Amino acid sequence: MGLVSAWGAETDQITKLFQNAKSSFSAEALNSFRVLLLENLQNLSEFKENLAGMPELDHLALVPLQHQGHLLGWGLVAGDSSQDFDYKTTQFLSWWGQVLAQKMQLLSSSALNQQREDYLKTLEELSQLLQTNLKLEEAVPHLAKTVQKIQEFQYFSLAVLDSSGQNMRRFTLGASGNLLLEKGVNLPTQGSDLIEVLETGEILVDADYSTHAQYLKDYWFKSSGCRARLVVPLRNRKRMWGALTLGHLKPGFFQAQDLKGLKLLLSQITLLLIKTHLLEEIVRKEKIVKLLQESLELFDDRKDLRQVLEQTTKKVASQLPVSFCKIMLLDSQRQNLRPYALYKLRNGETKIEAENPLNLSDLPWHRLALESKRPQLIKQDDPESVMSSQEAKLALSEKIESALLIPILMEDQPIGIMALGEHRNWSRRPLKKDEIILASNLAFQTSQALRQAWSDYKLEQLKAKKAIDPEGRAKEILDLKYDINNPLTSIFGASELLQIREKELSPESLHYLRVIERNARRIQQTLEKTWHKSEQPNLIDWENLTVKT
Repeated sequence: MGLVSAWGAETDQITKLFQNAKSSFSAEALNSFRVLLLENLQNLSEFKENLAGMPELDHLALVPLQHQGHLLGWGLVAGDSSQDFDYKTTQFLSWWGQVLAQKMQLLSSSALNQQREDYLKTLEELSQLLQTNLKLEEAVPHLAKTVQKIQEFQYFSLAVLDSSGQNMRRFTLGASGNLLLEKGVNLPTQGSDLIEVLETGEILVDADYSTHAQYLKDYWFKSSGCRARLVVPLRNRKRMWGALTLGHLKPGFFQAQDLKGLKLLLSQITLLLIKTHLLEEIVRKEKIVKLLQESLELFDDRKDLRQVLEQTTKKVASQLPVSFCKIMLLDSQRQNLRPYALYKLRNGETKIEAENPLNLSDLPWHRLALESKRPQLIKQDDPESVMSSQEAKLALSEKIESALLIPILMEDQPIGIMALGEHRNWSRRPLKKDEIILASNLAFQTSQALRQAWSDYKLEQLKAKKAIDPEGRAKEILDLKYDINNPLTSIFGASELLQIREKELSPESLHYLRVIERNARRIQQTLEKTWHKSEQPNLIDWENLTVKT
């Protein structure tokens, strides 16, 4: 400061003077922790540029700032020809350097301690946020304010991956830190500017993002006026959960050392995403459980058969990630499929317009589902599971991108198909295992309702024709089927309900659950064998079947 005051030197001049002075000594001299002197600077060519701005400068001293054997820096003392760095002055400068270094250490320790306290408080605030049940869109503004205490930024965006990794929800904050510019906007992962980070798990630091081609496509980042960009992955050992993007107005603002302070904070943010995912999964599973319970009530009530089918398609389309659900049944000749119920999510259609029967020869995928007695997954972007445009137009929709064909079985014989169709690609939101189990369970319950309807219909025919045998055996069999099938349907539904919560059951409970289900199947099989002797389901004509309450 004396140098600046004496000659009005600029900061750049002092920096160059220090660099020239330091380069004048060997590494051995610099490591000796001694006061180093330079005299008669007028005669040294390397200081010619320095002397142009400070002609009175004649000699200088480099003073080591050392504390407990550690060099914290250097002090530069300069003077004109009227001053002399004698032994006493040199000793004084050495002592002065030690005192100054001690003071620097105290200030540094105090600042470091304060920084640690602030960091711990910030982590505590984030921990308290984790203990709340806020939705992600509610938690993000609080999260941004917490990160701001550790790392300066003018742009904050959180991208959250779904379980497939093909889709993400993005939450972006405005400059105020309170307004959500993007509130969980659904975007495909492929083609996004985050794909590199999400796939490799590597941190991305852009000194000037405005020079990248993706910058013009990132509307909110561009609108914020930010130039520097920091993208960090949010992951644990099992999977990638998302990415956090920070932006700053100053190019090159973010440095690698900034990540040290963010490390624990990022772990907490990852935990927040995991907790949110688990809460969303609980809500989703509760919806499935509720739908199963409602379906049990639906099938327990002996309503008009068409009404049952229509309500089933509505429940499936409303609760699963599909655009529509359609139920088609085989005719009496088992050569054609006829639609009986349809529900489209967008316009809520439930009525089937008069349609000609669909010949199975024109529907290879539907025929495969019936013959194999197994669900068939259709993905139009997969060459191995693509459905022809003709079959899609006839049975489902021209715009179909994905579909699931579930065969409806009666006495282990196919009698129809429950078709779930989606106009978007399912790779972005694939059906989960429990959702497929739910749809299969509803197809099974539909078959039970159809079986019961057929049994009731045959009983009415027998009564009308007075064809009941003298001992009433046929009537007894039909009554027995009705009395047993109803509770069996409830048992199977309750079993599926418990299996969805398999993780909550003890091994012993799960064992007894499977014993119950296995023996219920045996009862059903025995009943069907008895019924099979008197009637074949292959000849059922659903078009003439009407069952009313």
